[in-house]
Amino acid sequence: MFIQVGTADKGAQRAPATLAAANGCRWLCRRDLAECATRRGSARARIQRTRAKRVRLAAGAATSITAQGNRDVVTENPLGAPKVILAGEALMDVFLDEQSGARTAKPGGAVANCSTALTKLETAAAFVGCLGQDAAGDELMDVLEHAAVNTASVRRIDKYPTRRVLVSTQPDGNRQFVGFASSDSTEDVLSDTALFADSCCMDPEYVDGVLFYAAQALVTGTLLLPTPSGVAIREMAKIADMCKLKVFVDVNWRPVFWKMRTNQQARDEILAYLRDCANYIKLSDEDLAFLNLGIDPAEALRNPDRVRQEFRRAEGVLVTFGAKGTSFSIHSNQGFVPSFDNIDQVDSTGAGDAFFAGFLSETIRRGGTGALIDSTTCHEVVRFASACGALTVTRQGAMEAQPSRAQVEAFLSDQTV
Repeated sequence: MFIQVGTADKGAQRAPATLAAANGCRWLCRRDLAECATRRGSARARIQRTRAKRVRLAAGAATSITAQGNRDVVTENPLGAPKVILAGEALMDVFLDEQSGARTAKPGGAVANCSTALTKLETAAAFVGCLGQDAAGDELMDVLEHAAVNTASVRRIDKYPTRRVLVSTQPDGNRQFVGFASSDSTEDVLSDTALFADSCCMDPEYVDGVLFYAAQALVTGTLLLPTPSGVAIREMAKIADMCKLKVFVDVNWRPVFWKMRTNQQARDEILAYLRDCANYIKLSDEDLAFLNLGIDPAEALRNPDRVRQEFRRAEGVLVTFGAKGTSFSIHSNQGFVPSFDNIDQVDSTGAGDAFFAGFLSETIRRGGTGALIDSTTCHEVVRFASACGALTVTRQGAMEAQPSRAQVEAFLSDQTV
């Protein structure tokens, strides 16, 4: 398959090195970025050969190609070319019934959750990650593809299994992450986060450079930073920056993913990533307490700009306070959006992911991050995100409970706050 790259007006406005990064990120991962302006042609040729071999998604044409028997089947993505690239974990959340010991598995993973939430909100998204060649991986691929998420850059491997996370849900809907499993056996509980496909095998070599050319944003979390895949995530963040994409990061502190580090090591690693790479940061009050920035939660609630000042590249920071609401500091705007009080919480898993997706989707719909300079627009975007998070807690399962754009808009139209 051959597609023309770099002819859009958007590309013409970029510096040569940036355009080469967009067209040749596989090559750029292995070569000195400073040479990209002079060797752009060979990089493009290599990408076209690699794309033909791997039968990748033509992001510029908004189509996907899958092999069926002896022929290739081309399918149009109804949402068009991906506006957002999401790199990180896709896994199965295994909910534990404390009384019966029964397990119920649901598709999840913070970054994968965000990808499906985006497409349900009518924002085209591409997921980058790695899954095992197992039943859990098959189910996750089916869910992502059914949600119209671009999965062309998802690797499937035999060596490691798809991750399962054991989740204990409390009567009030809050949950605790207990450990990991590689199968549905009740005795198969693992503590090592590095024994799974998502931790070991993410690689920018498998990411189509056209995605960086077409998208507006890269979304990552921090859960895989301490694993070998963390190197790939950092590399993708650097490429995104060169391609003038905004990097959105959800801190999402989960101690069970960081058992190979001390808390101080984890804190230092997360802070370094945020300060080096993130343009927009979402963190909860629990994340804020863990990062130990010397900022009291009450101060963050009252003055979120104090949090943003800790991150030199940040254009915006969102601090969520659960049932209280969300404080934000974005460009020159700061404020607070209260939570909705007419919500019956069943399961809080994935609420933050839906919130982050809502913020990003509505930002793109309003014209991009530049639209957030307007204070009214900024407040409305955060309120839209809050509604996405609120609706997600009303059902079990992070992906299953995610609302559509029509549902969010109908919900907001009924609110008086």
